[in-house]
Amino acid sequence: VSQEVYVDTGARQLPWTSSSLSRVLYFGRDADAPTGDDAQIIDDRRKLLLDIATVPPQSKAYVEAVAAQEDLKLADLYSMLEVINSGKGDVTGGGQQSLLDVAKRVREVLDDPILSGAPTDPELARLDGLANKAIAAGAFRLAFGYRQQEAKRAAAIENGLDTQQAQIDSTRRELAGVYARVAEAAMYNLNTGAEADAYRRAAKQSDAFDKSVSLRLRLRAANALADKAGPAMDLHAALVAIALYQDILKQIDKTATPALWAAVQLRMGETMWEAANRQGDQSLQASAVDAAAAALKVFTQASDFRRWSEAERLLAESMRNTGQTAEAMVLLTKLLAVTGKDSSPLDWARDEEDLGNLYFDLGFSGSDTDTDLLTKAAVAFAAAATGYQHYDSGGYAYMLARQADARARVALRTGDRALLLSAIADGRHALTMEPSTGSEQWGNQAKMLGEDIAAAGPLLDDAALAKEGLATLAKAERILTTKTARVDWAQMRESDGDALSYLGKKGSKNTALLLQAVVAYGEASEAFDEAGGWSDARARTRVKKIRLQQLLGQKLSPGDIALANIPPPAPLMVSDATASVATMYASAQGEGFRVEIDHATLDGKPLQLSLRVITDYNSAGKIPSNLSLLRLAADISGLGDPESQNANYGKCGDLAAQPGEVRLHYGKESALNSCILALMAPADAALWEAVWQDLPALIAKAAQGGDSNAARIDPLFAVKTVTSF
Repeated sequence: VSQEVYVDTGARQLPWTSSSLSRVLYFGRDADAPTGDDAQIIDDRRKLLLDIATVPPQSKAYVEAVAAQEDLKLADLYSMLEVINSGKGDVTGGGQQSLLDVAKRVREVLDDPILSGAPTDPELARLDGLANKAIAAGAFRLAFGYRQQEAKRAAAIENGLDTQQAQIDSTRRELAGVYARVAEAAMYNLNTGAEADAYRRAAKQSDAFDKSVSLRLRLRAANALADKAGPAMDLHAALVAIALYQDILKQIDKTATPALWAAVQLRMGETMWEAANRQGDQSLQASAVDAAAAALKVFTQASDFRRWSEAERLLAESMRNTGQTAEAMVLLTKLLAVTGKDSSPLDWARDEEDLGNLYFDLGFSGSDTDTDLLTKAAVAFAAAATGYQHYDSGGYAYMLARQADARARVALRTGDRALLLSAIADGRHALTMEPSTGSEQWGNQAKMLGEDIAAAGPLLDDAALAKEGLATLAKAERILTTKTARVDWAQMRESDGDALSYLGKKGSKNTALLLQAVVAYGEASEAFDEAGGWSDARARTRVKKIRLQQLLGQKLSPGDIALANIPPPAPLMVSDATASVATMYASAQGEGFRVEIDHATLDGKPLQLSLRVITDYNSAGKIPSNLSLLRLAADISGLGDPESQNANYGKCGDLAAQPGEVRLHYGKESALNSCILALMAPADAALWEAVWQDLPALIAKAAQGGDSNAARIDPLFAVKTVTSF
């Protein structure tokens, strides 16, 4: 009775009881015990109520928050919770997201019933009544069993449908309703595969009598597949869902039903984004952004706040991943301003998480010495953790892990040993809070922790840490694979290579470990290449591999020799050159200069290259490492070998070249040099290297000759050591 009051009042009332009774007792007379199916339904209801009493407080708080947010019955959510966790009561790991996902879809079904009405077939009517009783009691397993019996009966009727031509429309409508109810029962049991299949069967029947109903049923099938794709990392399910969405959009009259059209665009965009991120597919990412933008042409904050905010979040995430950081910051700030922490705590925490991701990405890709943005990321992750703490233990653990990772990155940049060890300890603790060692979240947390520990090993000269990092990464790589998370896997393999390289060089050279590092770097380079849009990372890991191969005495190809900037056999140097410097442009962000180098010779022969230098900087006397601030450019026609002149240097990145020219870079973007030099013939690559290395001396010579602009450029070279990579 106590639990009935609790679930029926939506957790507003819970009568206090004190009892040691563990079974149902009757006083005064024998009970009028029900029999048959009714008895089983009542028994399941009583079991559910007794199980609710054993659910831990934090899990109860999460269930109550989801029920209030989605306006659903508590008993229904507890019954689904029992399915998720196999009767264990607690909701942990990926269970929170699964429960929230199915709750949102239940709300959609309740708000928009399809094919309601009782069947006329006696057996179907009997089974339908029992299923409805079971659903009302929260006995979803029983309900699903009755619905499956209905499906068998429906299938038998379907087989004889051709002989019932006069009743075909009404019968098909009944069968579609049966399949739809089977799908709904499967939904309550989180059986997304059975749900999608049943909705497809219902849609097939509906094609014969109502195309609009069929369309809505196919949409539900697509939504079920999209939900299946997330927690299970099922890329195939995501791609099938996307294809269904695309087919559905072709059949929707946008003018007649704009809200339906926009809803499909949004769900398709979210599914596209998830699939694209797993594979690093930039074209699919762009399609996802287009879909979200299309949805926002219909949904507004006033007309549909939930869908509007979801579309805005997707746009903000896409902007964060495509360099539009200012725009992403505006969107996230706007969302945080209108999303209540108390009324929608899970959405609010997600917005804080997205803000932390934005700060982290900006800080991680920025200057090698900048720590302000990474510190702000740690603060945002901590705020998100407070939002998740009382409702979502998995989200809480993940935010603690993200906070620890951000703090570790700060420590790695500043060399703060105490901060680094503290952050790693926090990351280890956060990993123990995620109980499912096979879940995607556990894999993501293990990836962050493993990378931090692996990087700490060489920095602190601690072989034990390097080995621990390798062991942690190995576990994460079994979850985040090239099929499910290609870029993440590539990043982990690069960290493997760094740790193995450190261990292999420590003390007496360990050839076996160095060979393992070569393999790790090679696999990382190939994975970055397959992901697309990661040319810098591909070049960086390839160079690391080549340098180890050189250390091991392995034979290198001419392209590898150029890529690694290995000195050519004969000395090459630029001599007798003079430089004149003129201001090229000026803006609030920086200044530019053109340097004409005349009278340059190579081994006594005239150097037939027209060179110029461009410098952009945003603080006096310093070259920030997050920009390509010094570029040495020349016409491709100045390169001697046709192999060099015909190479496609544009594939090395947006900063790599303008049409008809090739560039080398100083600063963080100098990783592009490896890509550019690899495309040249070896002789041209060696010539370029000689000119590039001599450039600081030429600028200094011009400054000593009295050129004021050259005098302003010259100190920049002293601030940051000029190296090829």
